[in-house]
Amino acid sequence: MIEDSRQVLGEVADSSAVYVYDLGFDGRRFVTACSQEHLAVLRERYRRRPFVVEELWWARSPGSWTRTPTGSEAVSQPYVIP
Repeated sequence: MIEDSRQVLGEVADSSAVYVYDLGFDGRRFVTACSQEHLAVLRERYRRRPFVVEELWWARSPGSWTRTPTGSEAVSQPYVIP
């Protein structure tokens, strides 16, 4: 766990990040690091990961949504950030 006074917030491009309540954030993953150096490492790792537009569109498509046992909507893949 990172102490509040030390955490560094940032964002990285990630085609698997899909937000249910604000599509404007789709394709952006918000990350928390313990220092500026750690954030730089995270950004470099995501920079090397390919941004696949089809992955983002797949996650947004109605066919990717499923129902949970309780009846609420959820996305099977990729991970959806509430």
